[in-house]
Amino acid sequence: MRARLKSGRWIGGYYGEDSCTSSYPEAADLYPQAAWALSATGLFERPLEHSGGIYIRMDDVECLDFIEVPPVTADGEATSDRNTTAVGPQREEGLQARGQTAGADPGSAHASCDH
Repeated sequence: MRARLKSGRWIGGYYGEDSCTSSYPEAADLYPQAAWALSATGLFERPLEHSGGIYIRMDDVECLDFIEVPPVTADGEATSDRNTTAVGPQREEGLQARGQTAGADPGSAHASCDH
C-alpha cells in the first residue's frame, strides 16, 4: 500500500496479515508491517532494511492506494500462495482518503489523487 501525504510526499509499505488498522471510535491510522522506499512519483523502489513497519496517521493522508501483490516464488514465477511479500508490477489506481473529493478518473493514481 502507498499513501500520498498532504505534504506531497509518498510513503508506503507491505500491508499483510501482521499489519494493523485502527477502528472507530479511535482515530484512523494504519500500521503496515514493512516499510518501503518510494520514489517522488509514488513508485515502489525497495524495502527498507530492518523495517519493523511504519505508522501512518490518516489525518496526514491525501490519497491512499492498496495495491494487489501478485504472489511469486523464489525464482520469480507466479504462484497461488497469497502469503508471499514480493512486490510485483505497479498499478495506477488510487482511492481517495476519507473526507477528500473524488478526482476526475478513478482509473489513474494521478487523476484520483490530484484535484
